[in-house]
Amino acid sequence: MASYSLFIFKKRHSHAGSHTALLCGRDGRDPFGAFNGVWGMMWFLGSTVMGLLYDQSITALVTFGGAMQLMAALLFFWLRGRLATAVEPY
Repeated sequence: MASYSLFIFKKRHSHAGSHTALLCGRDGRDPFGAFNGVWGMMWFLGSTVMGLLYDQSITALVTFGGAMQLMAALLFFWLRGRLATAVEPY
């Protein structure tokens, strides 16, 4: 784990003028950390909702899980098209 963290640190800080330098900005904020924080909170919230649904009805649990997966797939395909036009290839 420590070697992976060191690899990521070196990768982020070794390329002056790269896309990570543009994303991190000058004030030291880290959008990657913000993304991971939101991801973790949503994972916890989803797990809590699924636990509550499990107590009520297995059908409701399966319906919720399927609906969330469908929504994620639709969001992925919608963003894929938008990001393909916004990012320059290397």
